[in-house]
Amino acid sequence: MICNFNLKMKVIVKIKSDNHDSSSSPTKAENDTPILIRPDWMLPQSKHHRCHAFTREGRAGCNLGSKCKYSHVFTPTKEVPSISNRSDIFDIYHEYFGFHLKDADIHEKAECMSCRTWYTSGLICPKEGTIYYAAYGSDFHKSPQGVFWYKNSDSAITALAGVIKSALDNRIVKDTSAQNARSIASNSRIKNDVLPFIQRPDWMIPAHKWNKCRPFLSNGARGCNLGVRCTFAHVHMPNEAALPHIETRTDVFFKTYYELFGFSLKESDIKRKVEVTVSGHWYTAGFACPKYGTIYYSAGAYNSYRSSQGLFWYKSFSDAVSALGGIFLIAWGKYHAQSQSHLSPPQKKQRTSSLPPLPAETDLQCLYRKLFPKCNNLSNKSFHVESTHINSKRYFTAMLLSSAEQGKVYAAEGNGGLFYEDKWWYNDEKIARRACFPVLFVELERARKIKCAYSMSRWRKSHHS
Repeated sequence: MICNFNLKMKVIVKIKSDNHDSSSSPTKAENDTPILIRPDWMLPQSKHHRCHAFTREGRAGCNLGSKCKYSHVFTPTKEVPSISNRSDIFDIYHEYFGFHLKDADIHEKAECMSCRTWYTSGLICPKEGTIYYAAYGSDFHKSPQGVFWYKNSDSAITALAGVIKSALDNRIVKDTSAQNARSIASNSRIKNDVLPFIQRPDWMIPAHKWNKCRPFLSNGARGCNLGVRCTFAHVHMPNEAALPHIETRTDVFFKTYYELFGFSLKESDIKRKVEVTVSGHWYTAGFACPKYGTIYYSAGAYNSYRSSQGLFWYKSFSDAVSALGGIFLIAWGKYHAQSQSHLSPPQKKQRTSSLPPLPAETDLQCLYRKLFPKCNNLSNKSFHVESTHINSKRYFTAMLLSSAEQGKVYAAEGNGGLFYEDKWWYNDEKIARRACFPVLFVELERARKIKCAYSMSRWRKSHHS
């Protein structure tokens, strides 16, 4: 009955359009597609308005995620990648977030119009609460309400997968600064979802100093010399072109502070922050000067990974503290004055590797199953592979995302590779993947987690024999 009514309406519109100039007639898509009472049909009743801050700037505008009282809706600004298979949406989601979607997470909407059934789809991210709608894709029809409709369910789902892939691909951190390129450029393609995303990026600012002092940010102590008496927090913002590039020992940091202010720091004066993501534990550090109250954060140095929030994260607390010490020494003009005996040369420990290479005949699948008997086989998605050109020759590096350990990352090392810009590179992709396993063995042995017969110690003995 509804179809017949819409068919009559279509005829009426056509008759009227014959009496007008063809340029002013509605398009075929506008005539044929359904009109919804609630175009934002995925918004829950408890959050029936969009978060405008998120719409304008994404997570940079509002990082509250599912805790926000408004709905976070991702809106693609251009056509999205083409996805061929309906099932790809599950693979895309698992690649970025480390867990599997359920069929019930994907919502489809079907409406009858002009004796034709139109389809669209949507998803509420179980991890972050972000809402995604199908858009663009294959053979889409966009209604006047901005809803994308498709002639079959598969097209609606693949379009939704393309939107999700577009949204997640855009969350790649890129650093363009020149001086510290060696320390973080090689890590610039680490996805934001691998790195922590925290609600309070300025986590060192105390509650009674709820914001940064702008005069201090602009001109340092010349802009505001109130120190600890200032109502706002004094946060040191390091120069992007002069981040620390070599390791600074903690004892040098503490000794320099005593020489400057006659005050001895304690280990408890260095604050640590630990966050856990699908790739494991991440560390950063902060320090509030007891004399002036200025807040310093870890930044730069080797082995640093920069998040979209501008925070630098490290795989160990010692690396975070080393970077923090370098930031302090630079701020007070003491960085380059330290003798080389007090500063560790850059990457001295990493230019050569003590790890013996994994024998070429070793079956990686068999080896991984011995280490983690309850885990599935490794797939191509278990490795993150990058390539670069060095002296006009193509090289590869790899990271193993251990599914048995919730995606913990093991970067390739040694195994006959070339050390370049803080990473190990190989002339063959398979060798790069194989080079991840010695690192895995060392970490498992260090954590005393190896329980199979193929332990690190036996592997070393078999290698040397």
